[in-house]
Amino acid sequence: MIQNELRERFKKLRDSLKDPDNWIKYQVDLKEEGIKSVFIVPLIMEHLGFSNIDDLKFEDVQGNNQGFADIVVKDNFLFELKKFNLFNDKAELERAEKQIKKYIKNEKDKIHYGILSDGVLWELFIDKKLIIQSGNEGSDLPELSDECPRCLSVNIQNEQFLNIIYMFNVDDYENNIKRYLSKSIVNKLLSKGGKFALNNMFSKLENMDIEGICGKYIQDQIDEVFKLEKGEFFDQLKGDKAILNKKMKYEDEYIILEITIIQNGHVKVNFQNCKIKMEKQIEAFSEYPNIIESLRMWQQSSDACIYPNRINLYKAIKGNSRTRNQDELIKRWQYIE
Repeated sequence: MIQNELRERFKKLRDSLKDPDNWIKYQVDLKEEGIKSVFIVPLIMEHLGFSNIDDLKFEDVQGNNQGFADIVVKDNFLFELKKFNLFNDKAELERAEKQIKKYIKNEKDKIHYGILSDGVLWELFIDKKLIIQSGNEGSDLPELSDECPRCLSVNIQNEQFLNIIYMFNVDDYENNIKRYLSKSIVNKLLSKGGKFALNNMFSKLENMDIEGICGKYIQDQIDEVFKLEKGEFFDQLKGDKAILNKKMKYEDEYIILEITIIQNGHVKVNFQNCKIKMEKQIEAFSEYPNIIESLRMWQQSSDACIYPNRINLYKAIKGNSRTRNQDELIKRWQYIE
């Protein structure tokens, strides 16, 4: 069971966050080292039960020139920490997510999962290889395009925060990640019937109502994060896997666009090969008002390059929600040999 003292400490913290001035104070005062000492280390040692100091490594090297993970537990579970509430800035969150994914994907260690936190938001990432091995009997899982997906998140202001985080206690975290989370993720991606009894991950809480609440929270997270959004080429991919990663090109008198067909039938813009024809530059800006903004977004974020279909891509650069002669537009796209 969760110690009453720790529970009371976190209750006071959540109560203090109701005051906007405290958010500002904590953002100024709590850098990464403050996050470790105030939030993470007490939680890991007191709450999750990693009380053996020999189980903890701080600033652990993650491969050649990859940096240092803030905390590694038992050589297989890492915590990457940032200053308080940093992830309120979405760009900072995206940078931090790329960083922890790189650490987890390091092939020279046994780390296959990790938690990213700024003290407010807590996100769990799991290596796709572990999900395949533990949840899909080693068979490939093309429905999962991310090599190290964010699998769930929880905010410290959630009343069940301590109970939810308890799934990572020293005795059960490996089993919970491999047996329950990985298999539940695979179930969702493959649209298999039935649900895993995720409340079993919280049986040590010895409260069936809370176990049920926490289990439902995790299932809702998985349902949201891994909902399968079928792209334009989804059905075609099922019958012909050879078109995966095929490139296509669109060209008219104003612009050139190039895309790649990716997992789940979506398309990804290859912005390096997208061009505005200089001899028609003024006309291109009139015909495609959003082309410059789109090119900028594509270069800044790989997620911004992904569209469910070619028509949505066209609408994005066109700047309107209605597009006439869609069949004619589709005919302009040609596969690149």
